[in-house]
Amino acid sequence: MKRYLILTLFLSACSTAPTLRPVPPWPAVPAELQQSAPDLKPLTAEQRRLSDLIKNSNENYAQYYLLKQQYEAWQQWYLEQQKIWQGLQ
Repeated sequence: MKRYLILTLFLSACSTAPTLRPVPPWPAVPAELQQSAPDLKPLTAEQRRLSDLIKNSNENYAQYYLLKQQYEAWQQWYLEQQKIWQGLQ
């Protein structure tokens, strides 16, 4: 009977003891994500037609929305990774 009691106490102590896991350091931000956004394309002096203005505006808006999507996706990834990393501690 003593053996079962000792075994039960030992097993319950092992299951409640905190486990020490090595926590990896938070990764550094990649260099690609630290680059600044490219400048918008200005119109040249020769581009005086309305079609040139509309084409240039469309290109600039497309570039803006692409950068906005990339930025929001990076923010979401970063926050998810942060939650995972904090869960390891």
